[in-house]
Amino acid sequence: MSDRRLATATRSVLLVLSDGRQLAGELFLQLVSPHHEGMQRVGEILNDEERFLPLRRTDDVILVNLDQVISVQVGREEELDPLLLLGQRHLVRMETILGHRFSAEIHVNLSGSRGRVKDFLNDDKRFVACLLPDQILYLNPRFLLTIEG
Repeated sequence: MSDRRLATATRSVLLVLSDGRQLAGELFLQLVSPHHEGMQRVGEILNDEERFLPLRRTDDVILVNLDQVISVQVGREEELDPLLLLGQRHLVRMETILGHRFSAEIHVNLSGSRGRVKDFLNDDKRFVACLLPDQILYLNPRFLLTIEG
């Protein structure tokens, strides 16, 4: 195992867990993304292969099981990637298993004729990006009950 550490930055987030708890803290992001120019984005680490994610809180760092995370909120200005705005725009209303209801904007940019909301939610990503006025909400589709729009 190497003792070399990659330079990182942090991004403030709010996680909602499957039991309803909310965890506020910071995620560690690499300063250089392996997928594009610039710093790594929260969406990249959520859809990576790792199952547990370190979250730095005020007094400690905990590992969070991503399979039990319903959503991750991050500031829109900090996280917005122009690629999230490509594709067919849909305004949707969603409800989670906890009864939380919200409206969001999604952009479906999949290959072929796959431009429906259904295609977006059935894609193989662990978390999908939903745009809110001031935030990006990364949502785990496994915890959605209904989607309208």
